[in-house]
Amino acid sequence: MEGRFVELSLASGKSYVGSPIQGTFGHRDGGDVALIPLASGYRDNDSRDLVMTTNYAPAIEDQLSDLALDDFKVAFPMRDIVSARLFDQELYASFLDDKAASR
Repeated sequence: MEGRFVELSLASGKSYVGSPIQGTFGHRDGGDVALIPLASGYRDNDSRDLVMTTNYAPAIEDQLSDLALDDFKVAFPMRDIVSARLFDQELYASFLDDKAASR
């Protein structure tokens, strides 16, 4: 999966990284936002660091011959989204590398 990704943090504490496929960011009171998930996890309660726990990309890529990409979408009511931002995989990996090196 290639392209631009976003990270959505939800009121539940869960976070998703993926490719947005529908939604109207900026219109908080109405509608849903949907994305094709690349990964999910949560924000640490103390540090607020993004902790990824599930990588969906390999499973999605394995199933693309049998299913449409749209079959993997997840949707959220706009009101449940606490924050949304562009997500850069290489930058996130470099932060993880820097954090591991400082331990």
